[in-house]
Amino acid sequence: MTTNTFRYTHISLLAEANVPIKAIMDRVGHSNMKTTLEIYNQVSSTTKEKVIQEVDSWIF
Repeated sequence: MTTNTFRYTHISLLAEANVPIKAIMDRVGHSNMKTTLEIYNQVSSTTKEKVIQEVDSWIF
């Protein structure tokens, strides 16, 4: 595992765990929220599935 892979994974897992974006930014040394959200925060298949299940629960 490269350091970049670790960094991407680490940030994505923190986001999936609902850690506030400001806390993630502070932890990884980002001063710009855009960097954290657009470059590093990857949506996993698990998160995609959670979204599908949540939307399905809205349908009566």
